[in-house]
Amino acid sequence: MNLTFLAASAPLAKSYALAADGTLTKESYPKVWEFTSHNEQVLDLKDFYAKLIEHADQGHCLLKGEVQRPLAAESRAGSTDPNNLTRWICLDVDRLGAGESISGLLSQLDLGNVTHIIQFSASYGVETGRGETGHVFMQLAKPMHPAALKQWLIHLNLTTPALATLITLTKTNNALSWPLDISTCQSDKLLYIAPPLLGEGVVSNYTGTRITLVDATSPTLNLVEADIPTAEANRLGTSKRLDDLRAANGLPKKILAFKTLKDGDEIVSNPDVATLSGVKRERGFTYFNLNGGDSWGYYHKDEEPAIIRNFKGEPDYLTADLLPEYWSELERQRKNAKFDAKRAVQNPTDDRPAVLVFRDYRTALYYNGTWDPNTDRLSLARASSELQIQHYLKEKGLPEIDYIPVWNLRYDPQSDIRVDSENRTLNTYEKSSYMKLPPRAAEPAVTEFPTIHRLMKHAVGNDPALLEHWLNWWACLYQYRCRTMCAWVLHGSQGTGKGLLINKVLIPLLGAQNVVVKRMQEFEEQFNEHLERSQLVVIDEAQISETKQSRILMANLKNMITEPQISIRRMRTDSYLVENYCNFMILSNQPDPVTLEVADRRFNVGAYQPLKLVMEDNFLEKIEAELEAFAQYSKLRTADRKIAMTVFESADRDAMIATSTNSLEATAQAVLTGDLEFFWDALPAGEMGMLGVEAQMLHESYTKLVHEALTSTDPDYRLTRDELRVLFAYNVGDVPRTPAKFTSMLRHHRVHTDVIRIHGRNVRGVKVNWKKDPQWLQDRLIELEKKPTAKVVNINSVAR
Repeated sequence: MNLTFLAASAPLAKSYALAADGTLTKESYPKVWEFTSHNEQVLDLKDFYAKLIEHADQGHCLLKGEVQRPLAAESRAGSTDPNNLTRWICLDVDRLGAGESISGLLSQLDLGNVTHIIQFSASYGVETGRGETGHVFMQLAKPMHPAALKQWLIHLNLTTPALATLITLTKTNNALSWPLDISTCQSDKLLYIAPPLLGEGVVSNYTGTRITLVDATSPTLNLVEADIPTAEANRLGTSKRLDDLRAANGLPKKILAFKTLKDGDEIVSNPDVATLSGVKRERGFTYFNLNGGDSWGYYHKDEEPAIIRNFKGEPDYLTADLLPEYWSELERQRKNAKFDAKRAVQNPTDDRPAVLVFRDYRTALYYNGTWDPNTDRLSLARASSELQIQHYLKEKGLPEIDYIPVWNLRYDPQSDIRVDSENRTLNTYEKSSYMKLPPRAAEPAVTEFPTIHRLMKHAVGNDPALLEHWLNWWACLYQYRCRTMCAWVLHGSQGTGKGLLINKVLIPLLGAQNVVVKRMQEFEEQFNEHLERSQLVVIDEAQISETKQSRILMANLKNMITEPQISIRRMRTDSYLVENYCNFMILSNQPDPVTLEVADRRFNVGAYQPLKLVMEDNFLEKIEAELEAFAQYSKLRTADRKIAMTVFESADRDAMIATSTNSLEATAQAVLTGDLEFFWDALPAGEMGMLGVEAQMLHESYTKLVHEALTSTDPDYRLTRDELRVLFAYNVGDVPRTPAKFTSMLRHHRVHTDVIRIHGRNVRGVKVNWKKDPQWLQDRLIELEKKPTAKVVNINSVAR
């Protein structure tokens, strides 16, 4: 089973204190909205029990469900999936009769023979005069859907005598208050497990262990379909019980009407009007006590005051229906609110973020959202029309505006200013949580992140100089948030750690919002808006040579790597230029992911890795634990931007260039650089008797030219155009036969012929400074002397 515990900036515990008059006061669990997740893997309920105690002692809470992504001091909105099946259930006993126990209730429910954990609530023993309250955790024999478990919990409340007699009306009188909470099966429900915080003079009558494992005969709870009634059967039972309780309280019978809003929210459209008995605002939410209640169980987001939600399993309500006087006051405040239409920003207050609405200058697209300068949290979304903008303002309790102002929406990693209302500029760049960490006093040693270091060596290369070049490149990107103008190519067989390096290290450190990962075929598409807001662009599964327009694609890629501005193309929008902050990484399982030229100065090439990365069982957990240390290292180590802009010369890079170069380009490059070894290695290895006369003459001419070049001491060796044709015809094959066409071909490959003097006359040709390593030259001369048919020319012969 996977368990998710959540930590916050304060202990997630209920606190009690004594008032001046000696009465007991309580503070509900802190209303926080930024959480850090801790995922735990447990085998059975015994492991569950151990982790429950561990995290309860740290002031954490348990999430009923799992987060889809790790949380690091951030909102959990959208992080859970309500349709995920679950392997465990929580029975939340909110109230029992005086003297009654949870164990006794489990016996009535025929669940006493199932192994379970009892966790007494924070209020048990502090608030006296009632029975035991708390959570009961059980492991399910098979995964179940939360919706089915909810129907089972409703059924238990309606049919179990110890529970049925304790069902009451909620404070709104519109729904039932269940003694056994029916909402704890929801995959986004927070379950508070920490012990209470007791102020001076506050005493708890319960001094025993608050979390206990009860080992019974059956290790799991086996629920079958027959145990779960239909939703319709429960609806009828609930409706009858609601009518009976309303009649007992002198209220008329009521048939609740439900309405589904445009955004999918279902609300009760005809609730009884409630009376406010308490209002408080905390961290972007407004909480209510209704009709004399004291649990602060009803609330609305300050950004969305139109809907009242609750923690009690009740339906949601329109604020105007449930609290009409409160809504009228909000409307009055909205009409009197000062909203700067020119700048389209409502100044934030201590508990409410600023509201933004505008039209982007470059794209003509509408946007609305909020910005909290205290947390630097920007929430921005597209709006399709002016009408949607006006509706958004109304929902925020703000007046309509006469026109939608124009702002400049930009992405600038090098600026820390998010919203400049005076200049009407908004920066969408957002630092990752690791970038926001204050720097350490000293740079962490590599020993603080050994697993990440091992991963980088495996994915990039084990050569210390190569790895240092990579780390300097990465540090420049991380520290200066700049365009390095050099890309990295990482290639190797599957499972070498390339993807892990990107997904588990680089993306968390830069922030997922600043990294784009595209497969090669996606990168060929004509729309490229993803480049507008990216620090790092990863091209996965690359092999550009296999694409239909490889030359065009390579040219575009080089342009994007080096140019200070790039052209952005969106659907149904004219192209426009933006500042280029993109750095590129190309990942591939192939040896030739990109086409490199000899003169290329844009691509670093990592070492080709044929072996899979060996990972121990807790490898990923080690990486996660080392991220903060590596982030500090990336922030503090020396970062040389000049070095980051140069490529690292390596054998792997030379091999990729060789793979990318055709025979014509290779021969031309050998002439230009005086690479005599290239021409020597192409010499015929044996007799050519089976070839035709013309081919034999070509081989003999080629051999004579190479031997003469080998033995010449002239630093400006001269090759006539006809001799160049011999070299090219032998190594390339079919080349132009006419002088004009052959000269044109040479020019296209940077070999420019000129007038040279040879054997006393002027001809067209080139001068070549042959490169000859002394040892290589000596070995080749000895090799020539051993060939009986070879005509050896004296090394001291007259220069040509």
